[in-house]
Amino acid sequence: MFFFLLVMRCPHPLDLLTNPSNIIKSMELNGQFIKDVNSTSLLSTGLNATSGDKLQSWTIFTNTIDDVTSIGLINPPHLSSNVQGPIRYELHDTFHNVIEASGDYVGQIVPVNAEDIEKIVITTNSTTRNGQPPDNLKLVINGCLHEGAVSYKPQIEATTTTPSK
Repeated sequence: MFFFLLVMRCPHPLDLLTNPSNIIKSMELNGQFIKDVNSTSLLSTGLNATSGDKLQSWTIFTNTIDDVTSIGLINPPHLSSNVQGPIRYELHDTFHNVIEASGDYVGQIVPVNAEDIEKIVITTNSTTRNGQPPDNLKLVINGCLHEGAVSYKPQIEATTTTPSK
């Protein structure tokens, strides 16, 4: 008789963007650097691109996220995004692997099973409903952070010495 022990790394997923500045290090939307990472929080009206007629690329660099269980673009309260699906999500882990998922429309939360995520890239091939730059973009990322909730990748600094005379 065999018994298998199933261990879930993330038994109780949370909304990881409750406080986006704890997770997001930087973002780029259709080639434009976005300084206000809190514009993705549930309390905001979302991000607005300044160029393009589709969501060409929304790249989000994160502190390492231990587990991502679902992801999706959503509409802010009382507003709607002009982005149309399908929506492609690429989650890049610390080992340079890419986990892909796709959703059909804004508001669809897509299940994923991704670990040690450091970069997320969101794209669409469809033009926006009104032909204008993407607007009112908000993101949901559900998952878990483990011990030491926010982790940082160590930086290696080059040192130079100058000979004394």
